Amino acid sequence: MFDPLVTLSYLAANTSKIALGTCVIDMLFHNPVVLARRFATLDLLSEGRIISGLGIGWSKDEYQASNVQFKERGKRADEFLQALKMIWTDDIVEFKHTLESLDNSITNLKNIAKKANKNPNNFNVILLVYPNIIDSSNKSSKGPRFPLTGTIEQALEDMQKIKQMGVEHIIFGYNFIPSGKDPDRIVELTKELTRPLR
Repeated sequence: MFDPLVTLSYLAANTSKIALGTCVIDMLFHNPVVLARRFATLDLLSEGRIISGLGIGWSKDEYQASNVQFKERGKRADEFLQALKMIWTDDIVEFKHTLESLDNSITNLKNIAKKANKNPNNFNVILLVYPNIIDSSNKSSKGPRFPLTGTIEQALEDMQKIKQMGVEHIIFGYNFIPSGKDPDRIVELTKELTRPLR
């Protein structure tokens, strides 16, 4: 079976008016950034004639062959669509997965260990996070709040949930956030975030 976007690229070069669409691409088998770029390129070259038909599939065998988790595919598809829209409309895109996705990843890791006849409890889960903390007085309800962002209270709630998921060790990264340029603030934030977990 032909790749749909390659086929549509050929059709775009040999037509001028007909709409070009997919029915459907199972989105979760693809990287959202790469898929968004392929659709955007085709839309530009076809002068706006592309229609994105996206689905999540139904076959567990296809998911297994693609090494993609079948469980919770609906929620992950919702995030995938959000990521696509952001990539297509925003100049700078930052997208972080939810805590539910992290929980699913940890569960999947343990299941892989069990299938390999390994004790899942012998594996330590280490998580790298980038806490972006704001002052409580600047708290805003606009837009989604990503894990380990917002007020210190919100971040601490996230930390407790992460710990309950079985994460053994958390590494704080400050490279890509404003406070990362202030060593004193880094020390202060780290102390605030770790004190309740000791």
